[in-house]
Amino acid sequence: MPVSANWVPMRWPAGPLDAGRPEEKAPLSARAKEALEAWRNPAALEFLRGSPINCLMVNWAAGGPRDSAQQQALAPLIRSARSAGLEVVGMAEPAADLSAARAAAQAAGLSDVLPCLDREKIDWRSPSPVLLVRDNVWPGIQRRARDQAVAAATGGPWIDSNDWFLQLARARSRSANCWLLAAPPAGAIVRTEAYLRALADIHQAGGNWVISLDDSLRAGLARRDAAALETFRAIGAARTFFQKHAHWNSLSPVGVVGVISDFAGDNEFLSTEILNLLARRNIPFRIILKEHASAAPLDTFKALIFMDEQPAPPALRTRLLAFASGGGLLMTGQKWDRAGSEPSSYEYPRFEIRRAGKGRIAIAAGDSPDPYEVAGDCRILLSRVHDIVRYFNISAMTTVYTLSGGRALLQIVNYSQRVPGDLVTVWFRELYRSARLWTPGSEKSEPLVMSPENGGVEVRLPGISTYCAVELDRG
Repeated sequence: MPVSANWVPMRWPAGPLDAGRPEEKAPLSARAKEALEAWRNPAALEFLRGSPINCLMVNWAAGGPRDSAQQQALAPLIRSARSAGLEVVGMAEPAADLSAARAAAQAAGLSDVLPCLDREKIDWRSPSPVLLVRDNVWPGIQRRARDQAVAAATGGPWIDSNDWFLQLARARSRSANCWLLAAPPAGAIVRTEAYLRALADIHQAGGNWVISLDDSLRAGLARRDAAALETFRAIGAARTFFQKHAHWNSLSPVGVVGVISDFAGDNEFLSTEILNLLARRNIPFRIILKEHASAAPLDTFKALIFMDEQPAPPALRTRLLAFASGGGLLMTGQKWDRAGSEPSSYEYPRFEIRRAGKGRIAIAAGDSPDPYEVAGDCRILLSRVHDIVRYFNISAMTTVYTLSGGRALLQIVNYSQRVPGDLVTVWFRELYRSARLWTPGSEKSEPLVMSPENGGVEVRLPGISTYCAVELDRG
């Protein structure tokens, strides 16, 4: 059966392939062993009753001698899961023979087997209906010894998030479904809020989190521990919330900054890190694949970033030069041909600023621009004049701003472990007439007070514990 967008997957570790985790240097803890043994027992499926989980994701093939033992060990679990109406999907490592793994899966009653891909080795041309990606980050604020937050050069917290990658995946992949494996840190005991944050981080950008639990929680669920069951119910309620609002995924990103690249080879690190750091700075952006850039509409952009190592192809260069000459800001690499532009008196430490018609071209001074500085310099060079949204008191939050017709959606994830004391305020350039607040677990939205401010409208939000969504309407 083809994998459906309605499936809610959950990682189900059990069997020899999980008992010998290659990423684990230390022996499995007692809790991890307890959970693995308990979850291989079909009786463990009972705690899923009444939850939105309808798909188990199991290790199926790694391309080694333990594959057969793994598949035999899972047979009773698979039979019980199918009898309970659950789908079972297997994961295959890149070294595995996918055809053989799928043949064995069909005989065992699995719904499908999906290749498990690293971000750096994705075949974006694959016709697979689902893109299953691992090596994703566990969302949150990076920590140092003594639990001190890692800060960037500006003193703000350094946030690990997957939303920028999902925006790139949705732009590059032929698949409409992107399933992300993001597991809690090994050996950690994770608070309920961290699971809800992981869920929101991935689903706000249109992805599907393969729900992954820490060893302690899995062992607690197997024992029917009350606290563990309560945490699992909270995860299920939040997942149901995003399921009910799946139509939000059809909205298009809003942004006056466009990032052009092929996001591959020598260009991969710089271009993807620029996306990552624009997202951390809450600068709304849109992705333009270089192969489509010669024909893509550029009239809604105020700034374009093109930092690929290779000079722009002639057709693209002509379009970018025309964009700058029409009044836009073009940020580009050191190899940009200066023909068609003139020196300016504007001095900037990391870029040579040149005039081009009514606009400017900022050419990197060095051959290896720092992506952190590129994202920050884009904000400075573009200035706040062209802001379409401004945020106040969101130093540990990320946002996704999307639009469809006269309606828009702003989603905010709080990565801090505390609710901000100062209320978050958001200013929109667009003159929306109404705003309504959604939070996970809510059956209906609540109206928000709006006020005119600086030519736009301002909305004040209540304290955001983990996630909220604001629906906006111009009508």
